[in-house]
Amino acid sequence: SGAAARLDAERRRSPGARELDLVESALLGARYVLEGKRDPALLGAARERLAAFRTKGGSARAEATLLSPSLRALLEPR
Repeated sequence: SGAAARLDAERRRSPGARELDLVESALLGARYVLEGKRDPALLGAARERLAAFRTKGGSARAEATLLSPSLRALLEPR
């Protein structure tokens, strides 16, 4: 998709940017919910990106800004 391509390009420019992990988590999580396929690989990848964001010191405020409460709940590790 266009968003995924732009995200990949930005990762090449800023490989360590933790915010990109959060954006990718939101993108993958939204795809999981909206595409109706309920692909467990998408959900797993979204959770991994959110975990990477948190591991790199990402802020809870940024999460709350970008992720809806329901998406945040979905992405919490089980």
